[in-house]
Amino acid sequence: LDEPLIIPSGTTAIRQNAFAYLNNKGRTIDIACPLVELPEGNRISIGGSAFRYAKIKKIIVPSDNRLNGTYIFANNTDLEELIWKTNSPAFYMCADCTNLKKVVFTGSSPIIPIYAFSNCTSLKLVDLSKCTSVANLSSLNAFDGVPTTCEFRIPAALYDEWINATNWAALYAQGYKFTAV
Repeated sequence: LDEPLIIPSGTTAIRQNAFAYLNNKGRTIDIACPLVELPEGNRISIGGSAFRYAKIKKIIVPSDNRLNGTYIFANNTDLEELIWKTNSPAFYMCADCTNLKKVVFTGSSPIIPIYAFSNCTSLKLVDLSKCTSVANLSSLNAFDGVPTTCEFRIPAALYDEWINATNWAALYAQGYKFTAV
């Protein structure tokens, strides 16, 4: 699959492991899918490991989904960008996505769960600037293995509250860069 995969708007569920190993050598073909866009406007249930090990470069998750599994996008070594429009958490959602460079959260107050971005060793930017309240960082291990050169963009109006919030304060103390925008 060398063109975008746009999930049809009438889709209500993506089962567990539905697209796991998409385009992996020995499974189909060894190329990367440029984009997976999930539909906005209906509640879509996404099962565990639905896109695990798939070769996807960019993923857009809508605001109105029901994530009900772990490792949904984990181990996507081609993944470079994730746009997360929902506030819903997905445990280990992008764990071991070693080429992930940019994550954009557009929900008002997203929940970032355990090991969400663990071992995302290329992560350079986590953009939280669209949040209207401090995001819930469930655990410091959400960013285990992420280089301290990673920049966290946060709303200027919430800067003091953000860097003093539980878990965010500890991440800030580890030397991560927090930029008010």
